[in-house]
Amino acid sequence: MDKDGNGHICYPEFSAMLRSELEYQGPEWKLHSLWKAIDTDNSGFILEGEFGKFWRRGTFAFVHARSNEIHERRIQEKRRLKLARQEKDRIHYKERAIEAAYASLVLEQKAAAMEDDLWAYVKETTTSPSRS
Repeated sequence: MDKDGNGHICYPEFSAMLRSELEYQGPEWKLHSLWKAIDTDNSGFILEGEFGKFWRRGTFAFVHARSNEIHERRIQEKRRLKLARQEKDRIHYKERAIEAAYASLVLEQKAAAMEDDLWAYVKETTTSPSRS
């Protein structure tokens, strides 16, 4: 970060490092706000002590924010999985209902055919002359 090796970091070095090394592509005003947060004595340079204080404070905040982000993602993933499971169950039960309706229709048709056969047999036996 300290490209000229003078023991402190100026804003152009800071900005260049964030843009090249960390591939930051955000607006310049955010970099400037970050710079002001680190350069607590307003010297125009960041010294090792300033950066260390900021890093320790920022690391805690970052870890806390990251932890919250991970927690929120887990909650969202659980919700997504629950909805997917509910949709899968809905489709499963709908398919079973269709299968049951089809089986019922087939049984109805078989019952109607058996009933027709029975009536035909009854008519045949009651109307035909006896053979004795």
